[in-house]
Amino acid sequence: MRRNDLSESRALNVLDDLELETRRLSCLRAGDAGFEAVVVVLCIRAVPVIERVCRERGASRGLDRERTLLAIEDAAARLALRLHRLAPLPTVGAISAQLAATCTDAQPVGKSNRHQLAARRPNLVLVSDLGERDNWGHR
Repeated sequence: MRRNDLSESRALNVLDDLELETRRLSCLRAGDAGFEAVVVVLCIRAVPVIERVCRERGASRGLDRERTLLAIEDAAARLALRLHRLAPLPTVGAISAQLAATCTDAQPVGKSNRHQLAARRPNLVLVSDLGERDNWGHR
């Protein structure tokens, strides 16, 4: 990490959430690439909130570990995407808690259905065999 990057990161860490939000919006409006550093700091601050809300809400809903981790990952990704929008946002703590609750509630309760996501095996027929298939009574 370059010296300027390190000093910029330290300077951003000192700011509170509202100051970071103001800087994020001003950087986005100006087209300044420095907004990425602001987004990183905001995301890092949001991770403990996302994890706490997802774990507590997931436990109360009876979600297994895998589903809770999926909710955490989903909420973090949604937060990062939302922070890239040119729109004023509530504080990072509030928006991350809201996203975490939404993502946790979207997870189905019960066994993981990872194996149910694949479609049943397709019944494939070669184009050259289509004429024969019609003769088999399959239309």
